[in-house]
Amino acid sequence: MHRVKYLLSLLSLPTLVFAEPVVETNIKYYEIQGSSPYELRHQLDDKSPVILDGERLDADTEWDVHWNFKWSESKNQCKIDSVTTRVNVEYTLPEWVNRDTSRRRLREKWDRYYTALKEHEKGHKDIGFEAAYDIEEAIAAMKPEAHCQKLEKQANALAESIIHQYVKRDKKYDRITRHGLDQGATFP
Repeated sequence: MHRVKYLLSLLSLPTLVFAEPVVETNIKYYEIQGSSPYELRHQLDDKSPVILDGERLDADTEWDVHWNFKWSESKNQCKIDSVTTRVNVEYTLPEWVNRDTSRRRLREKWDRYYTALKEHEKGHKDIGFEAAYDIEEAIAAMKPEAHCQKLEKQANALAESIIHQYVKRDKKYDRITRHGLDQGATFP
């Protein structure tokens, strides 16, 4: 009998608007050219705008999570009604401009590398997406507060702490994969 009452109580709760994070992507390319693996490697090392701790990397992914929530006040309580997030993702990738006029074996080698490189960078995007999803879920689960200002402050602090955790996770991902080298993102 208690199980039925509990289930009916859950069914009668107001619906909280909770959507999947929106992801907006932008790709910045830097051009390289060459007709040998060594020329291409030299171009990657020379032209990549991605520098981390003094080391030039072939590619980069930056993500930025924005959150928005709405609340309502009733019976001296302020509660979250809806939560939305948006993830802005910016990739920086090389573009081999004379690829189509190069030897087939070199193109195949490049394509294997480039596929692995993009897959590694997608892993960074996925980490940003998961951060946004966790922010939505955590803010949606917040208990009501007596004052909306307090609820707003707590929600923003919660989101910031989640971002901090995922920034650490993003750095760990690079450390574990050696910036994608262990995933095949190495050329030549």
